[in-house]
Amino acid sequence: MIKYKLHHIGILCEDTTAVSNFYTNVLHHEICAKFYNRGEYDLTFLGSGSELYLELIGRPFSDGEQAYFEQRGPGFHHLAFEVENADAAFKELKSKGLKVAWEPDDFLFVRHFGVFDDSGILIEILEEKEPLAKPHQTESVEFLLHHFDIFSDDWQRTKQFYSNVFGFQSVFEYIYDQGGAFIYLADPYFDGNQRQAVIEVIGPPYEEPREFDFAKRFGTGMDHIGYEVKDVQQAYASAIQRGSIEFVKPYADYGTEMCWIQDANGSDLELMLPVPKKKLQAAFESKRPYQPHNPTPK
Repeated sequence: MIKYKLHHIGILCEDTTAVSNFYTNVLHHEICAKFYNRGEYDLTFLGSGSELYLELIGRPFSDGEQAYFEQRGPGFHHLAFEVENADAAFKELKSKGLKVAWEPDDFLFVRHFGVFDDSGILIEILEEKEPLAKPHQTESVEFLLHHFDIFSDDWQRTKQFYSNVFGFQSVFEYIYDQGGAFIYLADPYFDGNQRQAVIEVIGPPYEEPREFDFAKRFGTGMDHIGYEVKDVQQAYASAIQRGSIEFVKPYADYGTEMCWIQDANGSDLELMLPVPKKKLQAAFESKRPYQPHNPTPK
């Protein structure tokens, strides 16, 4: 079976310079690569403390990107997984019945293709033909890029999809009394240290006002990016002082502390205390998700 590795989150930008300046100046991301050719493409890859990249996509957009932009505006557009052989992965995923966005093609430093997940989210599958510069992976960064979120109308179905199709494994599950949940899905390369980024899946019934708002506007999709910080109050104050948009001030819930800010696109960013790494490592090794909260029996 082919192994799929988390690689990046694609973000459509009206103004790539403004968005890049936000992530570098406010959240201290490093620019790992930039590809620009006037009238053809404008791409910037950034990272912060983990193996996960942000890909900023500027105009001109492809036809699919333009249609998405017109429907939802700037913000999160797709997620991407890396494989060793893109053509072999295409055959495997096509045999599993996934809807194809585009067939294998060479572009810049990758051979890639696109498919859609169970919620209609675009997934880019890529094989690096030339290595992309890696972000410096260190826990000393102020904002460690930890996860991106999939807003699902059925978290258990989405969990099964990523498990059965891509070999991802649930390492964390916070299940609400009413049956909704948010969970973390780890790729096959996860180790909690050098490989610690995850996918978060949120499913109804929802708990927070921002979740109800997203569900009303879009139904399903990519909802936010999450960062681990050592001190939520300090990180929030620091981000606001450097120009971030205020959104939700620090608060305690779900057995931890968190807050919310927004980037230059107006997209939601979560700042949270770290989930205990040893708990996630043990969950990955045992194949039994860490569950800090279980529903109250009815």
